Amino acid sequence: MRRSKRLPNVPDSGRPAAASYELLLPQLARQRAVLASAAASSRPLAEVRREHAELDHLLASAVAQAFVADALDAPPPQGMSSWVAEGLARSHERELALFAAADVNGVLQATTVPSPVWGTTATDTGKEASP
Repeated sequence: MRRSKRLPNVPDSGRPAAASYELLLPQLARQRAVLASAAASSRPLAEVRREHAELDHLLASAVAQAFVADALDAPPPQGMSSWVAEGLARSHERELALFAAADVNGVLQATTVPSPVWGTTATDTGKEASP
């Protein structure tokens, strides 16, 4: 008997992923409501950042569960066209939520190394040109 290769930590059936996704929906709705009310009130910035991070985490989980459910051929719940469409919609919502978080929290200063400078000459950098 030949054993099929399975991904680690992936359920045998898409039903657990579908159930996990459906459990995330009320949590997402609550988190959206919290963030909507946070805009109207003056709350500490650290708290608002945590709330945005929680929404990001929930949306990332929803995207993952939707695609796992699709990969395992779970039937989509009533009213949902497909798992792929749902996963893409949550992914788009996550992207918009990240922009909203940047507007509320401010954009963090980039901490990357300087990019290479193309087209410089030896006199521009103070070094001799190598052949």
